[in-house]
Amino acid sequence: MKNFGIILILLVFFLTPIIPANLIHAGENGDEQHPYRLSSWQDRSLMIINDDLIPLSEELTRFTVDYPRNVRIDDYLEYYLGYYLIETFEDLLTLQLWGNDPDLKFLLTADIDLSDHPGFYIPVFKGEFDGNGYTISNLYISGGADSALFGAAESALISNLTVSNADVTGTNYVAILVGRQTYSTISNCHVSGNVTGQLHTGGLVGRSSLYSLIEYCSNAATVTGGTSTGGIVGRQYWISSVKYSYNTGIVNNGSGIVGNNYNFSFIQRCYNTGSINGSGIAGFNGLLSEITGSFNTGDITGGSGIAGTVEGGRVYYCYNVGDVSGTSDVGGLVGNLYPDWHWIDDD
Repeated sequence: MKNFGIILILLVFFLTPIIPANLIHAGENGDEQHPYRLSSWQDRSLMIINDDLIPLSEELTRFTVDYPRNVRIDDYLEYYLGYYLIETFEDLLTLQLWGNDPDLKFLLTADIDLSDHPGFYIPVFKGEFDGNGYTISNLYISGGADSALFGAAESALISNLTVSNADVTGTNYVAILVGRQTYSTISNCHVSGNVTGQLHTGGLVGRSSLYSLIEYCSNAATVTGGTSTGGIVGRQYWISSVKYSYNTGIVNNGSGIVGNNYNFSFIQRCYNTGSINGSGIAGFNGLLSEITGSFNTGDITGGSGIAGTVEGGRVYYCYNVGDVSGTSDVGGLVGNLYPDWHWIDDD
């Protein structure tokens, strides 16, 4: 019995959830059983550790399992015909908490100005967001990876939305609308402003992969990046597509539509009219990827009218009428053409 008692004490000790002693909840005190139970979803952004305020996006990943949630989305958003309605910034803020629920649909019902909310973004989105023809303006982000209105989209649908006069700076997966997307669709979305990144930078999307689709979209932003930079998307691969989309913005060190297009991916019926320091449609097109029915009319410096390099991919039914200038590997349509298939990965 003595050994049994010791074992029981040890089990209770190891199975009891451990909450850091220096964790202070700035909302409701709760009770002995649930000392960190929250009275509203806003309280989740008021977690303090070592006297430092923890941003909501970080708190979600670090502390969700430390306490139960007793809040319901229906207490904060109006529900109509299958959609939760987004009318104000406070409504949009709820997506930081409920945006990662794949079963939820959101409908924008008014324009939203983010001038007074610099740094706002939605870390992960997995549901459906219908912009309903409205505009989110003055997005401002200066961050690291996944810098965009929607940092990451996973099995999501984002449609009918304009994001105007944005100013986004980051490192990897940087764009105005979505930093990186997988198994997702973006349809009829349009962006303008300025974007600056280092790896996988796009006006609309930083990186698009795994059966993702971008269609009927446009970029009017100035885009500046390092590796894999494009007016619509920086990097696209693994059976993903950009269709019926166009770029009118200036792109520095990139391409008008897709910076890097490969691994069975497709650019179909797209065009560029913007001035490009790079190539008109794609910088690289390879490994059974295709550019079809696309054209360029913008001025091209240091690249080619359609694709900088084609390696194991195809380009057909395309044309260029823009001025092209450069010192090496420059062409009216393609700068470098290689017949071999190659595996390229710059992650």
